[in-house]
This record gives sequence, C-alpha cells and structure tokens, in this order.
Amino acid sequence: YAGEELLRDKKGVHNTYQSPDSINQIDWTNKVKYAEVYDYYRNLIALRKAHPAFRMSDASMVAQAIKFVDAPANVVAYSLDGSLSSDTWNNIFVIYNGNNSDIEIALPEGEWTAACYDAKINEQGLGKFTNTIKVPYTSAVILYK
Repeated sequence: YAGEELLRDKKGVHNTYQSPDSINQIDWTNKVKYAEVYDYYRNLIALRKAHPAFRMSDASMVAQAIKFVDAPANVVAYSLDGSLSSDTWNNIFVIYNGNNSDIEIALPEGEWTAACYDAKINEQGLGKFTNTIKVPYTSAVILYK
C-alpha cells in the first residue's frame, strides 16, 4: 500500500499529512534495490487473483468457509474451504507467524503443498508437508490440497 512493496519508510514520520515531498515521495530506486520484496508482493497479488477463495466478497460465504485454529501467541492460523468459491484448491491452510522466532504448528490431516513459504511464492509448490510445519518468524505460509 502506497509503497510498502518498495519498503517505503517515510523517514520515520508517522503523520505525513503536512510533510514535504522529500518525506512523502516514493523512492522508485527501491524497486530494484529490494526486488525480492517487490516480487513477493507481485506474486502474492497474482496468487490472490488466481484463487477465488482469497476473494470472497460475501460475509456469509466467508463465515461458512473459514475455520480458525488454536495457535500459539502472535500466530493466526485458519483453514479455508475453497470448494465453496469454486476454487481449484479445495482445502487451504494459512498461517501468519508474528513472533520474532520460528514456530512449529500442527497441520490438519493429509499431505499439504506449500504455495507460500519462507518469503517465496510458487503456485505449483515449494514442498510437501504432513503433520507439522515450521513457520519462519514474521512470515506467512499458505498451503493447499
């Protein structure tokens, strides 16, 4: 949002409403400097566009599809029933680790393919996981089957 994918920082000024361009402008050289971050956001947006389960606009459909899982502090984990939105991924499991250390979390039964793992995104898969998964600190994991 407004430069996050380019690691825009506004030089530490939190309320920049009346700040000059030197604070508010986007430094486009960061797109090259932080290409891996830009590519991560670009691929995350492409993943969202490719899968209707991530674009449900009806609150009752979301409520029916999402099931939150008990997780450690600073971790949000949930499953999505992709079949309700005609997604090709029938089962999706998402984990956000907001901790400053890696965590291990139990997975629902079965073999899961990671589409987002360790700051990389590949819809065809970045590995298979069963039983548990180690989630790197301050990161997200998206798995499907």
